[in-house]
Amino acid sequence: MIYESSLRTKQKSYNLGIPSKKFEESYHALQNYYFTIINNLFMKKAVTILLLIIFQSSVFGQEQSLVQEEQNLIKIQEQAIMDAKADFTTLKKLQWGFAAIAVPFGISALISEREEFNIPLPAWLIIPVASRVVPVKLPKSRITELTARNDEYRKIYLRAYEKTAKKERFNISSKGCCVGIGVATAAVLILVWALRVAFSTG
Repeated sequence: MIYESSLRTKQKSYNLGIPSKKFEESYHALQNYYFTIINNLFMKKAVTILLLIIFQSSVFGQEQSLVQEEQNLIKIQEQAIMDAKADFTTLKKLQWGFAAIAVPFGISALISEREEFNIPLPAWLIIPVASRVVPVKLPKSRITELTARNDEYRKIYLRAYEKTAKKERFNISSKGCCVGIGVATAAVLILVWALRVAFSTG
């Protein structure tokens, strides 16, 4: 009896010292649960970081593409402006400048009476307005160069070339008008002075 009671006591203490099977299963299940949570959090964070990297790379690539397109646009426009100024030769400048001076005098000679010589104000505006309205013709060499380019390049180039050419024509014709008005004013003043001298001596 004494031996059996001591054996039972040892068995109880042994059972208390070693975890049971259910306890081990619960412990492993709880350990797996926390491991799964930590793993999911890590995976979510990793996926978030990866998405941010992809998004930033995409945005940076788009910005680089836009900057490249803008630089190409500026280069095309600069080339067109330079070509338009080079093609507006000294002969063309003289033609537009002389026309701005001669046309108003010619119109005045046609519409004025013999006793009077009057240049109407709209006559001075004919050539400057024409410089903005008359289409710009490209030299054959420029047309040949543009045939090798794509449609977008030609569109940008032609717009910048035409704008620059018309601006150059307008500037030189406006200067011609100023010269013409100055000549007409000087002629009138000289005529008035001559008449005064003639009447005073007579």
